Amino acid sequence: MRDDKARVTAALKSIVVPGLRARGFEGSFPKFRRKVDKCTHVVWFTVESGAHAQVQAGLNAIARRDDTSVAQDYKRAIGVRNQTDVRLTDLASKRDHASFWYEDAEARWGEAWPEELATMIDRLLETKAEAWWKRR
Repeated sequence: MRDDKARVTAALKSIVVPGLRARGFEGSFPKFRRKVDKCTHVVWFTVESGAHAQVQAGLNAIARRDDTSVAQDYKRAIGVRNQTDVRLTDLASKRDHASFWYEDAEARWGEAWPEELATMIDRLLETKAEAWWKRR
């Protein structure tokens, strides 16, 4: 039996993390942040296995604080009340949304689905997520 969670995690680390770094994010998988102007952009990943086999990516823009760690900013991002956070799937097209589920990704791309999924996620972060952050 193959370990889909490990395959997806490896693909995210090799494809998405370099893209995040190129866009100014710091941190380590699965939590990243980028400080810009008066806010901090936070992105985090959840890689699921079993009956809920999928990858999720959460985004938020929180007030910038210069005295915090990536882990502290992540906790602030997921704990902020009355502030918008979004899942990357919310920004994806209907076709791309389904591909966050491993079974659908494999049906769409075949055996190379973890790398294709990671490439799609990197593209969504570069385009849709960046546009979302600009509106915050």
